[in-house]
Amino acid sequence: MTSHFLFALALVSGTLLWSQEARRAQSPISRHELCQAIAAELRQTGISEDRLPQPADIEMSVETTAAPVRSFRVAGACWDPVREMAQFRIECAQPGQCIPFLVHARIDRAQFDLFAANRGGLDASCRSTPPSAERHSNRPVVRPGDRAQVLFIGTHMRLSSAVTCLERGSEGDIIRVRNEDGHIFRARVSGPGLLEVVTP
Repeated sequence: MTSHFLFALALVSGTLLWSQEARRAQSPISRHELCQAIAAELRQTGISEDRLPQPADIEMSVETTAAPVRSFRVAGACWDPVREMAQFRIECAQPGQCIPFLVHARIDRAQFDLFAANRGGLDASCRSTPPSAERHSNRPVVRPGDRAQVLFIGTHMRLSSAVTCLERGSEGDIIRVRNEDGHIFRARVSGPGLLEVVTP
């Protein structure tokens, strides 16, 4: 793991996104906060109060932190057929408050389908490894010349650096990018303007 950190640091000429001092200023995100954000989205599509998820219905795979003053929004959603749960992509409402992350919620499939139909454009089911041809048929979220942030996230450290995209890509695609020092490397597209380092 140490070699991966050194590799990532060399690749991105990394700016330390969260130093120890900055991490102290962050606080863990609670299930209650996430439940409120998800319930607000579901409520807008006509799902009744008694069918909204409760904090105990929210599952987070890792502890995530954010700035002390923050608010959250649902940026995307799909149905996870393996876990039989809804998967939500959560973002902070304001830039810099947190890194986008995924959570699962136990809700009725029919209620999720109603939510997806009302929102339009949501995937019916999550695809962890979509076929390459299917990925490339999706609308690209980055294009050559776009500026983006590339992240390397590890156990004790998060690095971030500005890069220029050299290729177009949809979520999940691996593209070439160039950092400010001119170094070219590959990164995986995780969202509009956001990529993750691909280590060898």
